[in-house]
Parts: sequence; C-alpha cells; structure tokens
Amino acid sequence: MSRIAVWKSMAIAVVAVAGVLSLVLGGCGQGVVSSVSTVPALPPTTSEPSTVSSLPAITAASQSTTSSVSPPPPSDAATSPQPQEIEDLFTELAAATHPMSIFAPTVLPENAALAERWLPVLESRDPGSYEGPPAGNPQVLGSGAESEIQVIFQAGDGWLAVLENFRGDLGDVTGTPIGSVAGNAATLYEVNGGELVQWSQDGLWYGVFGRGLGRDDTVDVALGMQPISAESR
Repeated sequence: MSRIAVWKSMAIAVVAVAGVLSLVLGGCGQGVVSSVSTVPALPPTTSEPSTVSSLPAITAASQSTTSSVSPPPPSDAATSPQPQEIEDLFTELAAATHPMSIFAPTVLPENAALAERWLPVLESRDPGSYEGPPAGNPQVLGSGAESEIQVIFQAGDGWLAVLENFRGDLGDVTGTPIGSVAGNAATLYEVNGGELVQWSQDGLWYGVFGRGLGRDDTVDVALGMQPISAESR
C-alpha cells in the first residue's frame, strides 16, 4: 500500500514528554500494578533477535477510515510527535527493559498522535469514554525485562495500540499470514472489534492493534515495526 507524506513537524508538549519519560523510568522499577489481560502467553517461536542502530524517518500510512469510535475528551488531548521524539520514547523503553526487545514504529496512520494518557484500546469499543483509574502513556506493567507495555496513539476517530511483551488468548480465531516483522512471521487477526497483527521474538509476543482504522493502516504500521537498540541514542 502506498505511503504518503512524512509527518509535519509539530511540537510535543513539554509536560506530556516529561510525563511519558517519568512513567517509563519510574514505573519500570515497581512491581506489577495490574494486568491488562491475564490469560497465558501464546506458544513462543524461535525467531532470532535483530536490532537497528536508528530508525528510518517515520512516514504516514493511508488515510484512516471514519468510525463511530469517539475521540478522547479535551483533557485527554493527544499530541502530535515528531519522528525523533518517537524514537527517543521507544529508546527509553528499550533501555528500561533491557535485554527485552522493543519494537518501534517507522510508519503511522496520517494524523496519528500519542495519547496523553493510557486508554483501554484493546478492551473498549469507545476508549474515550473510559472513566477508570488514570494511567500514563505508555502504560508499563511489571519491571525490567518482565515489563508489559502498551503505547497508545489516536488517529482521527481511530486508535492504535503498540503492544510489547503482551499476553492474549485468541481462542479459536483463525489468523491470516501477512508477511514478517523484522524477520518474524506476522499474522493478522480480527478480534475485539478491531485488527490485531502479532509476531513473536525471543519467546515474547508483540503486536499492533487497530480500532476504527482501515485494515491496511494497521497492517502497514505492523509491517513497519523495527526492533530498537537501547544504545542507539
């Protein structure tokens, strides 16, 4: 699918950046707070790990489709990041969870922006209506190489969750092979009212979940994910 213009640079709010990095560096040193999903991990694969010294410039996937999913209220306004800020964020995650592999996006849907706080994109058809306990974005559960991480983006009326070391039970859902992510076989599933692309590396599961986005947007983001090294800064 064709990719369109590189993001227009927009300044990310200093408070939002400070909040994100504070959560990553502070939250990773604590015990498990809660679990987004409590089902056992899926069987691991034996794919070999790979890293990149730096990420390519982030580009935009195709225009997201419109859906009935509501955007977050004004207090949860998203901020449009620059490519370097995205790389810095995922590099901080890689440093905090070393030696666990962390995958970072090189492609995002047009107008995608980091959500100011974590929202239950996987579980809720209307994440913006969430009224539960506030949590920072990224959400980091656990610590170090045992961390489970969700990074939430909003793109128009749609949502995107980047999942690092997640656990999920897909039951009898049949997936569709769509290619590979950094040499790891990737499979597309229609689950929870959205699209999930997942792959495995080093016995851990990773994924990209799209809600209210075009199927191709979610697939483009997933296939563009690359492992990032904590030493790439």
